[in-house]
This record gives sequence, structure tokens and C-alpha cells, in this order.
Amino acid sequence: MPPKRKAVQLTLIERSEPVPRSKGERPQDPVWTHFIQTPLATAGHFAAEYDESNKHQKLDQLNITDFWNNEHNKALSKPRQDSMDQSLIKMFVCCGIPFSVVEHPFFIEMFKKACPGYTLPSCDKLSGIMLSHLAVKIEDKINTIFKNTTNLTLTQLIAEEIEKVLKDIGPNKFVAIITDNVANCATA
Repeated sequence: MPPKRKAVQLTLIERSEPVPRSKGERPQDPVWTHFIQTPLATAGHFAAEYDESNKHQKLDQLNITDFWNNEHNKALSKPRQDSMDQSLIKMFVCCGIPFSVVEHPFFIEMFKKACPGYTLPSCDKLSGIMLSHLAVKIEDKINTIFKNTTNLTLTQLIAEEIEKVLKDIGPNKFVAIITDNVANCATA
């Protein structure tokens, strides 16, 4: 049978300053100001417990709730909603993600947690009107690039030039037309 233990009553001593030491001993580290020290039977030894009550005040640490904006749950403005929609359609198209993912419960849950004010478009809207608008924008950009580019060689232009020369000189005087094996020349 184990021996009975005596109940010992300890009083907590909170020290704001390091314990004074006699000359020649190493001074107490300032880290001990964050602990509640309880003296032990051996002189100079303490039981220590971390003092959590003033942790935030000492560190000037902010809580996550300090950053939470009550406006966060409100519906997004029309320009912000449109901007998010454009980013979403680009993500789906460029990453090759099926449009049906937008209606998956886990995808919806992720967006509700990330941006509660954002309303996800339906799969039909995403694959229909939003995809069409994106295709038109890309086509316009490509056409603008073609219009502003000089010395551009396209298959249609090569074919027209070959036809023009054949008509001017006459097809009877040609045995063959030789070009390099570039795709646009072979197509012409």
C-alpha cells in the first residue's frame, strides 16, 4: 500500500521583477515575468505555471475577431460581383475544370466561407452567357493584335498571291509551286 500524501497548501506568488540574487549569481532571465512561480521546499527553486491571463496585453497581440468586418457578410456590389465572375470563368477555362464543379456542395461551401457575400453563378450561366462573353472578349483582343501587327503572313494572303500570279502569267507556264513545309504555306 502506497504511503498517504500530505496535503500542502501553496500560495501563488506573482513576481513582476526578477528575484534578487546574491552577488556572483546569474540574474534571472526576463522570461520568468510571464510565469507564476510557486516556491518549492528547496531554496531558490520554484514550480512555474504560464500566466495566460495577460498574454494578449503583454504581446499587444490582436485577435482574429479584430479583423472581422461586419460588412463581410453583405452582398457584393455589382462591379465586384462581375469581377469575381470573370475571375471564376477564367479559372474554369484556363485550368480545364468542368463547369459542373460550380454546383458541387464542397465548392459552394468553400466559397461561402471565403467570401459569404459572393453569389456563385449556376452551371448553365457559367457555361452559357459567361463563356460566350469571355470568348467574344478574347476574339476582340486577337483581332486588335492582328490589326496592329505589320508583316503578318496568313494562309489566306499566301493563297491569294499564288492565285494572282497564276492568273497573270498563266497556269500553263507552271509545273509546280515549291514552298517550305511551314503549316500556313502547305495549307495555301
